[in-house]
Amino acid sequence: MESLDHIKKILHRERQARKVAEQIIEQKALELYLINQKLTKLNESLEFKVKERTWEIEQSKEDLQRAKERAEEATRAKSQFLSNMSHEIRTPLNAIIGLTDLMTKEYTDPSLLEFIQSIKFSADNLLGIVGEILDFSKIESGEVIFERICFSPRKVCNALYQTFRHLSDKKGIKLEVECNEDVPDFLWGDKTKLNQILNNLLNNSIKFTDKGAIRLSIFIEQQNGDQYWLMFCVEDSGVGIPEDKYNTIFESFRQANSSTTREYGGTGLGLTITRKLIELQGGSIAVQSEVGVGTTFSVLLPFEKAEAPMTTLHTITSKQVPIMKNKEETLSQMRVLVVEDMKMNQFLMRQIFKRKKISVDIASNGKEAIELLEKQEYDIVFMDLHMPVMDGRDATRMIRDPQSQVLNHEIPIIGLSADAFNKTRDELLQLGMDDFLTKPVEVQDVYDKLTQVQMEKEAQIGND
Repeated sequence: MESLDHIKKILHRERQARKVAEQIIEQKALELYLINQKLTKLNESLEFKVKERTWEIEQSKEDLQRAKERAEEATRAKSQFLSNMSHEIRTPLNAIIGLTDLMTKEYTDPSLLEFIQSIKFSADNLLGIVGEILDFSKIESGEVIFERICFSPRKVCNALYQTFRHLSDKKGIKLEVECNEDVPDFLWGDKTKLNQILNNLLNNSIKFTDKGAIRLSIFIEQQNGDQYWLMFCVEDSGVGIPEDKYNTIFESFRQANSSTTREYGGTGLGLTITRKLIELQGGSIAVQSEVGVGTTFSVLLPFEKAEAPMTTLHTITSKQVPIMKNKEETLSQMRVLVVEDMKMNQFLMRQIFKRKKISVDIASNGKEAIELLEKQEYDIVFMDLHMPVMDGRDATRMIRDPQSQVLNHEIPIIGLSADAFNKTRDELLQLGMDDFLTKPVEVQDVYDKLTQVQMEKEAQIGND
């Protein structure tokens, strides 16, 4: 009997324990269910947020792509506008500068020459403004290309001295140019951009200096093996710049104050372009000035030392090439075709060749040029780009096409355009042109091209 009661007690305890366990399990199950519900909701929320964020990102990418396309389209439109503007302004300037240049050689009357030189000065000034705007556009669009050529810094100094000596003499200002003896005789770098930088700074100094002196000095600031950091200092005794305007003068279209523009003129782009050209080469520019005392611009640029360039002398015997004893007479035997639609530029080119008694035909467009080249032989073609009916590009393609009816598919073609962008030159050379002259063309450059073509022609005859 006692053992039965004992068993009953054990079973009772087990039932109680099972009920407690079931309650605990039920409670935990409920907690797990609630947690699971929360996790489900969190997961759904997270998925929604991920989808939402993904959509935002995709939308942002689309917005960025559209913005990029709009920016690229705006850049293309701006480049096209500047190209057209360059062409439209440079084209009449080509005639003005070219004709005044010819007139200075033809007329000796002092009073007439003064008028002619004044016209040329104004035209050159306008050309400089157009050049600054185009340079600024190239920098903004990332189209600036730096060359690495061997050059002599001392020759750069001498050329700058000869260029600015007349301007400084005219204003009664002393001009000094000094290149330290320890500066290497030859360097690797971009001579053209260096010239542009120093030209801008010297131009500024002469513009804002009425008495005293201007000095360009070059010395080594730092050396590491063959790498030289050169310092170019341009000092003047001009009007000076207030200290609070040091940064302003480097901003686009800004000068030290509004009266500067009224009194001295200019676009306010010269120093902006100068600083950009310096910084793109890894250099720096600094300014120190005192109003009424003068200004010093200090330019630090990296270069590499170079050995003296090798000069190869070619000895050509009379059996190989007929000697050009009389270049004038030789050039007068040439036959030239000029393809140009502007009447004033046609007149200018006629005058240029008339002075050398060179036979020249004029075509007003590419179609007329092709018709002439199908009928007769020419020694060289000067080809404008922008023309009605058929432009210079299409005409060049047809000339170089061996299936066309022109008599000489290899005739030298010199492109003529007011479009001064580097990519235009590269495009024309790839198209098949032999060289490219930017309007306004220099009269001597035209003669040089003729001489080069004639010498190559005579050399070919000698070799045959």
